[in-house]
Amino acid sequence: MRQTEILHMLAENQGNPVERDVILEKIWGDASYSNSLALNVQITYIRRLLTDPTVTITSIKKKGYILSVDIR
Repeated sequence: MRQTEILHMLAENQGNPVERDVILEKIWGDASYSNSLALNVQITYIRRLLTDPTVTITSIKKKGYILSVDIR
C-alpha cells in the first residue's frame, strides 16, 4: 500500500526532509505531475490516520515532507 511505503520512508528519515521527487521515484516510478497530485492526496490520508498529536508531517513547499515526533 502506498500510504505505508510513504510513511515508512518518512519514519526512516524522521526529523529530516524527504524530497518529493525521491518519494515519487521510489514509490510511483516517476515524478510526473499526476503522480505528484496523487502524493498530495496520500499525505492527506496519512495525516488523517495519525491519531497521536505528537506525530506530525510537515510540508516543505515544493520540496518535500518531514515526519516529526514531539517527545516531551
